[in-house]
Amino acid sequence: MKILHLTDLHIGAKANDTPDMRKRIDFLIRKLTIDRHSVPHLADISPTDLPVVITGDLVDRGIDVGAFSLAKEIFITPLRNEGYPLFLVPGNHDYGTGSAANRTTEAEFHKVFKDEVFARESNNYPVLRWVNDVALIGLNSMEEEVDDDDDGDARGRLGGNQLNLLKSILSRPNVKNATKRVVYLHHHPFFKGFIKKHWMALDDTKELQEILKNQQIDLLLFGHKHEGKTWHGQIGIAKVYDGGTSTGHKNNLSPHRLIDLKTDQPEFDIDLNLLADYQGNRA
Repeated sequence: MKILHLTDLHIGAKANDTPDMRKRIDFLIRKLTIDRHSVPHLADISPTDLPVVITGDLVDRGIDVGAFSLAKEIFITPLRNEGYPLFLVPGNHDYGTGSAANRTTEAEFHKVFKDEVFARESNNYPVLRWVNDVALIGLNSMEEEVDDDDDGDARGRLGGNQLNLLKSILSRPNVKNATKRVVYLHHHPFFKGFIKKHWMALDDTKELQEILKNQQIDLLLFGHKHEGKTWHGQIGIAKVYDGGTSTGHKNNLSPHRLIDLKTDQPEFDIDLNLLADYQGNRA
């Protein structure tokens, strides 16, 4: 089985940040739908057999009227209509402005994207979903950042309750016996910054690492920092990917990684580089 990792699309971004954002989204969707047969490595995979994991910041400002309906219309619905199984977790921008989150926007996000986040599972995090015998566990790194003051930070916090539930899920026999175990969230689980409580850090990253360590996690996916780096081997996890920003938001790295779960060797994974021939990238 293979997984396509997307993240930090920032749909609806301001013109001064990414002026051609709508064109980028349309181009990306076209590559994944109408033109997918011309994309190397993607052409021979049926969309129904390719889970797409989106690790947050689907929109740029969840607080804006119509932000979620636009993302649903121009991005989520075309992928769903093509047959891709979708796995989505929220980022800091999905819950508000990016530096402040609120309960109203949180509730609206989960109302609009209930199927992509929870599917038929319970409406709580961690989300445990299955593709055949592969366990995919989604975390909400904004769980305890809602209603935080707008002090300009973009930190995340999973919270003790979610971490305890994660520990419980990982100890279940069916999860332990799964062919592969995939964990996905928005905030960077290894970034601490150079100051205490850095404005982009995951506050309980140490606690998360302690739980995931030695749990035979096969793949860890996240976004948030737009760097697109790899962290393979951290806390015993063979494959660890920062997805960058799938739209190249603010001209940051935009890998579109096709990850092969049949092997623990990252060199067999492929960056589809779906925006490589987008005209906006040409000098």
